[in-house]
Amino acid sequence: MNQRNFATKHELNNWSTWSKDMNNAIHLFKDKYGALPSYISANEHTHSQIDFITGISTEKGMPDNLKLTHFIFEKQFIDFVYDTNIRDKTFELQYDPFFESDKLTSFSQKKIRRNVTIFQGRC
Repeated sequence: MNQRNFATKHELNNWSTWSKDMNNAIHLFKDKYGALPSYISANEHTHSQIDFITGISTEKGMPDNLKLTHFIFEKQFIDFVYDTNIRDKTFELQYDPFFESDKLTSFSQKKIRRNVTIFQGRC
């Protein structure tokens, strides 16, 4: 198992193609590093726009605080994480061999999104 951290930053070309952009970036990451990212970081606004475009934040009968929490790629769950240091319409793929989502706290720069929804990327 690789003990190094790897990270790559990517731009979202258009809000409506966020899933395709993310899926393509994960393919490139896997090809380059031979591993899937441990998590996907973006700022709160970027996450909220993804929630909006998927309809998760506007669907009738859904709780107001429902958020996407994972992206599924090749049957693997990749956590969505907030990172206040990343600008809008940008996301970072990070491989961290020691990443444990349950260890992130509100005092961390990076915070895990806690809810029940999952988004499946399309190949």
